[in-house]
Amino acid sequence: MQVTRGTTGGCKLIIEPAEVSLFQVLCATGEEHLVNACTDCEYECDRRKEMEDGCSIHCKLCEIQTRLDSLLKEYTLADLLTK
Repeated sequence: MQVTRGTTGGCKLIIEPAEVSLFQVLCATGEEHLVNACTDCEYECDRRKEMEDGCSIHCKLCEIQTRLDSLLKEYTLADLLTK
């Protein structure tokens, strides 16, 4: 995928839709696909620092993020266009 930024920018698919996953599309366009900011490795959460056993919400959100990423990797752009 070729991405051009700016007022005349956009995305141009340079491979077959069946060859690109939805995860790749989101990554290429720079779209945020996190369920919550705390699932970002670089995010520093004060609540997580304060809790001795870690944050149970963070753990669940990371599990959801992992499943979402896997699902986005399973489907291609062609899947969306043909179903």
